[in-house]
Amino acid sequence: MGKLLSIGTKVVPHSKSVWGNLAGSSQWKEAVDKSQPFLYVVGRREQYDERGDKCYALGYEKGFGGDFFLESDFVLYEEPKKTVAPVKQKSVHQMTLEHLDLKPGDKVKVLRKAQARELGWDNSWEEGDMCKAIGKVFVVEDHNPGAIGVLLKSERVCSMNYRFPAYVLELIERAPKSKTMKLIADYEAEVSATDIKVGCQTITKEKFTDLVKLAKEMGLIS
Repeated sequence: MGKLLSIGTKVVPHSKSVWGNLAGSSQWKEAVDKSQPFLYVVGRREQYDERGDKCYALGYEKGFGGDFFLESDFVLYEEPKKTVAPVKQKSVHQMTLEHLDLKPGDKVKVLRKAQARELGWDNSWEEGDMCKAIGKVFVVEDHNPGAIGVLLKSERVCSMNYRFPAYVLELIERAPKSKTMKLIADYEAEVSATDIKVGCQTITKEKFTDLVKLAKEMGLIS
């Protein structure tokens, strides 16, 4: 190895040529019991040098006594290379979904047909209603953050019951921002710039004001 090894250097013994053998080394036994694949250089013993070999004391811990080994009895320990887990590449569907950032109420247009399981979309295309949707504008009912697709609804039906890949959709209009208030438990009113909905009914501002006033009088809301 040439130059003197410094204290703390990690080495792996393969034999023991002075004072016993490798199987009888208490230091190596201790390291093996601890599943430690190396010993530390803890000292130098010049009086035991043989045939030009340097003699070192090797131990399973730093700073303590060790067993004697010639330099030819061991090799330098190589630290295992750290493996970096490969970064999972996002699919076109997922990247488009993040780019569009769709919310319920947004309006989108269906641009084209998609192939089953295409570009990371984990679903299939229905030749009937889904093909008829191409070129038309729909409202986003909800979107799954995974690969199953975006659920759309039209004015004619509550839901199409089909989930479209994000990359065939074009954002046409964002849903108006709204605020929601609880009138009573599990019963909400949604107020936007364009309309007011209580449950599933759209009501006038006057009627909404009356409902709020009544709810306050009954102590349901403050």
